[in-house]
Amino acid sequence: MSDIIVYTQPGCPICDLLKEWLKNEGIEFEEKPFDTEVQTEMIMMDIFDDPPFLGVSGKVVSSSELFDPNGSVIESAIRGCIDG
Repeated sequence: MSDIIVYTQPGCPICDLLKEWLKNEGIEFEEKPFDTEVQTEMIMMDIFDDPPFLGVSGKVVSSSELFDPNGSVIESAIRGCIDG
């Protein structure tokens, strides 16, 4: 099991962008659906955003931190999460 989790939902283009970016960088991750259980977890962590979410070693980062307003991946933000 990977320490990196991508929480996604079907039909989410930026979810696909995040997964594709991670794959292209050779970064292994586990994909989990953004279901009711995960939504509840996010609310309990005071995270109110749309998927995708990137979970790294217990820390969760929302899509608004991973993508710019044009929907492009913010590589430095993703690397900062993963590299610590």
